[in-house]
Amino acid sequence: MQKTRAGLIATAIISLPFNASGETYQASSDDEFTDLFSYSRSGEEPPDIAFLDQNGDSISLAGFGERLLVVNFWASWCAPCIAEMPALDHLNQELKFREGVVIAINTDFDFEIGRQWLNQNDISTLGHYWDNSGNAFFDAGGSGLPYTLIISAERGIIAEVFGDAPWDIPEITNFISSL
Repeated sequence: MQKTRAGLIATAIISLPFNASGETYQASSDDEFTDLFSYSRSGEEPPDIAFLDQNGDSISLAGFGERLLVVNFWASWCAPCIAEMPALDHLNQELKFREGVVIAINTDFDFEIGRQWLNQNDISTLGHYWDNSGNAFFDAGGSGLPYTLIISAERGIIAEVFGDAPWDIPEITNFISSL
């Protein structure tokens, strides 16, 4: 079943995620970003997806240990993906100090296209990961690019984002860091 944007926004407004301490996140009227997040899968176990790392070796989400993961699927031909990459790079810098990581998984048909794009556009902190089979994106729950999963250190899905987001604004950085 394909979800509509209106349905996702409604889900994001009514659903409340649980943070690592078990407390429910309460969105305030000041949280302009809350309509970006869908909490319909909150608490679910994350998918066991496999993809390639920057060395071409197979890796899965479990390989990142127990830390907060922001798993983003993108492509070099996707304008919204490209628009959010500098913000994801910034978020990754912030999360490194808080035991978290952004995993940006490229879905282009060629491994080198994504690597070249990251290098040419000074995306310096994101590792290059590649969904070589195309299965990781769909197994994760993606239906369009960009698609992002936020996974707690305790290995539960916190939220999904369908589309691009301003990952580097203080409200989102603080929200994700608080998880």
